[in-house]
Amino acid sequence: MTRQARLTQAMKRLAAMDRSKVIHVIPDRNRWVVRRERAKRAARILSDREQAIALARSLAQEGNGEVIVHRKDGTMQEWEVVREGKLRTVYSYKDRPHPAEA
Repeated sequence: MTRQARLTQAMKRLAAMDRSKVIHVIPDRNRWVVRRERAKRAARILSDREQAIALARSLAQEGNGEVIVHRKDGTMQEWEVVREGKLRTVYSYKDRPHPAEA
């Protein structure tokens, strides 16, 4: 299979996914917003980042979804997916400094 064919196949799978199961933790000034992807309103706005992440994780586990945690500058820090009832980390920059901070 060629690279282009694999890319096309991956794009089709991505388009078929239910994106409403993806939950983002996004910074907003001194607050953290928990919001489903493509939602017009936030599920919850919290002042504590750890509480926002915990809420997003529990919502994702209830709905077999995904959690994407963003840094204060908006870039992705961590991506977790529920598989077999447990959250699995797919992507994480948790232990690595942001390129701008290095």
